[in-house]
Amino acid sequence: MRKDNPGNEPNVPKPENMRYESGDLALPVILKWMAGFFAFSLLSGGVTFAIYVVMLGGQKEEASSLGPGKRLPPAPVLQNTVTAKQDIADLRARERQVLDGFGWADKDLRTVRIPVSRAIELTAQRGLANRVEGVVR
Repeated sequence: MRKDNPGNEPNVPKPENMRYESGDLALPVILKWMAGFFAFSLLSGGVTFAIYVVMLGGQKEEASSLGPGKRLPPAPVLQNTVTAKQDIADLRARERQVLDGFGWADKDLRTVRIPVSRAIELTAQRGLANRVEGVVR
């Protein structure tokens, strides 16, 4: 048993020996931070609104039956059945002409295009190119 603590009292420090902060919160500092936060919020909101107004550029909204502020999207450009069939027929004719006709593949390089059937015949006669040590024969 200790002599400075008679009667088995818990060892509680005396108030004059306590070491703690007497004021945890400084109200002026908190108020300054809150004022700064609200000022920043208002300023950033104002800047955002100003950018929105500038970017909008004076666009006027058209009246719509959908209600205020709502506009219909632009109508799609659709192809009707008659023109679609004609376009497909034209495409197939151009493809057939390229596959079955002679023509220039690249006139500057003097490369020609031959019909596919003729290319198959020539390949069957000559055989496929063989590679021997990187050289094509």
